[in-house]
Amino acid sequence: MENGARNQTALQSLIRKLEKAQSEVRDKRLELAIAEAHILKLSEAALRLVQRMPRSDRADLKHRIVAVVRLLGPGGRRATVAYSSVLHLLMNRLEEDWSVAEAHRELAANGISCDFQQVQNVFQYLVRKQRIERVSRGRFRLAERSYKRANKRERRSR
Repeated sequence: MENGARNQTALQSLIRKLEKAQSEVRDKRLELAIAEAHILKLSEAALRLVQRMPRSDRADLKHRIVAVVRLLGPGGRRATVAYSSVLHLLMNRLEEDWSVAEAHRELAANGISCDFQQVQNVFQYLVRKQRIERVSRGRFRLAERSYKRANKRERRSR
C-alpha cells in the first residue's frame, strides 16, 4: 500500500508540473503573437518609408524588410494565435470534419487559450478564403485545394 501512496503522490506532482508547463506555453504563445504583431507594424512603417527613398535603393530595402517578415512563417505569418492554431489543427487532421465547438475544445485541450468567438471568426475567414469548406450545417473540412497544397509540402519535405 505504501508504494501506491508514493505513486499517487508522484503522479499528483507530475500533473501539477504538466499544468504549470501548459500555462507557460500559453504565456509564451501570447508573447510570440505580440512580438510578431510588433514586427509587422514596424515592417509596414518601414515599407512606407521605403517609398520615399530613391528608386534605385527601393528594391534592396524592400527585399530586406520582406525577408525579415518572411522569417515569421508561412505567408509572413500575419496571423493570430487562434488563426495559426486552427489552421495547424485542420492541416494535421486532414480527413476530419470539424465544428467550431470541437475545434475550440481541442485547442483548449492542447493548451491553446483563445475565445470561442476567435475560433468562430477564424472558421468564417477560412470559408471566405476557400481554405475550408462547409460539408454540412456547422461542419467544416479543409478544402481539397488546401489539402493538395499540404500534401505537396509533405512530399517535398521527405
